[in-house]
Amino acid sequence: MNELSIILVNYNTTEDMIECIRSILQSEIKMSYEIIVVDNDSKNQEAVVSQIKSVFPKLKIIANKKNVGFAAANNIGIKYAQGKVLFFLNPDIIVDKKAIANLYDFLKNHPEAGLVGPLTIDSNGKVDYYCGRAFPNLINEILHHSGLSKSFPQNRFLGQGLMTYWDHTTTKEVEAIQGSAMMARMDDILKIGGMDESFFLFCEDTDWCYRFRKIGKKNYLCADALVVHKRHASARGKENLIYTIGITSIYKFILKHYGRLSAIIYRIIIFCIYLVKLIFCIFSSSQKCKLFVLFVLWSLGISKFVRNSRGHPILKVAGCRFT
Repeated sequence: MNELSIILVNYNTTEDMIECIRSILQSEIKMSYEIIVVDNDSKNQEAVVSQIKSVFPKLKIIANKKNVGFAAANNIGIKYAQGKVLFFLNPDIIVDKKAIANLYDFLKNHPEAGLVGPLTIDSNGKVDYYCGRAFPNLINEILHHSGLSKSFPQNRFLGQGLMTYWDHTTTKEVEAIQGSAMMARMDDILKIGGMDESFFLFCEDTDWCYRFRKIGKKNYLCADALVVHKRHASARGKENLIYTIGITSIYKFILKHYGRLSAIIYRIIIFCIYLVKLIFCIFSSSQKCKLFVLFVLWSLGISKFVRNSRGHPILKVAGCRFT
């Protein structure tokens, strides 16, 4: 049995994934490990699988015949995993040589830890504050969508959502880490169950962090582990769709953990903030008008994220579909 299983979910990010896997193979990993790739019905899937096998013949590859979503694909990876510790990694990430070993050692030396994630930076070396943050709540969402948290990042109250008052370069217990790179013990996963598959994309990691804490575990950002995240490699050119899926997932999280009244208030918050932004947008000729319209329509229940017969995400607005 391997000590570590590394699970990657691929959806039209084959070149990025190959680069990611190469960074894993170049890492200083002393424990035995396996790499599992779950392909979520990528375009030209047969050719994609063949390409991956030709470059990395020892990998386990599971080819889904439809896009089942990020959470469900990771759960499939869990079923095939043989490691005592699992590392969930986005294919658009490059790991530092010591990142995986340092995360593994941290988990080994901290029995109270449930999920542990690395310090994440973008391609320009800027810290991605989503790698260590607070759980979504109504206050955090008001601060985020109004822009107050971005305008005053050093304020402990206004910057509480992403904890931007903290530089994220020190190891710290946090409420939530980022699903793009997170490590956990198989025993703990078996206790709380896999990721909630009702989250197609986004917030499945936040929900998992919430559930880990409910069984008494702590979540940590381990600053000694570093990764570079290109972010949303599989969603380039579909930003409006991705943002709409994002607010839908937050809504589901709030509904699940805080109740229906909080979920209704969340919709009202989105409506009020983006109606005001849309009015200013019209007079300023901003290119974000379309997104603001979608958010307002979503808050009224007119626009929603759905999946087609193959599981691919689309937007449905008043009977019309937008990819």
